[in-house]
Amino acid sequence: MSRVTIEQLGEFFRREARGGITGEAFQEFLDKAAKMGFKSLFAKMIKAARKAASECSDTHFRSCAFAEIAKALAQAKDFEAARKAASECSDTHLRSCAFAEIAKITGEAKDFEAARKAASECSDTYRRSCAFAEIAKALAQAM
Repeated sequence: MSRVTIEQLGEFFRREARGGITGEAFQEFLDKAAKMGFKSLFAKMIKAARKAASECSDTHFRSCAFAEIAKALAQAKDFEAARKAASECSDTHLRSCAFAEIAKITGEAKDFEAARKAASECSDTYRRSCAFAEIAKALAQAM
């Protein structure tokens, strides 16, 4: 089995930030690392992803990258870090989408207070409504 270098990971994240890798492929990559229990590798990947996203000069692609990072962190159940990453999206629509996704994931994880917190961060009223609807759905399923 070959080893992936930090440089290769950095290039992967730079390509993702430029839109050269689909969000689905990026998410699948992060999900697999998180599920396999590679917490330190996952942390390194997130750090490299943050660095690559920060270096992206295009605000839209930078926001896309931070939204994907937020989603990956939420799926890894690091909700506070996910909210921090989402707040780094300068694009208000993408930021609202990221917070709505965090609210959905935290609701599914039955952390309803964190879900409400994330939903309230959505500045887009439609996304905020969708997020609260997802929380209500998760609450109903929890009963």
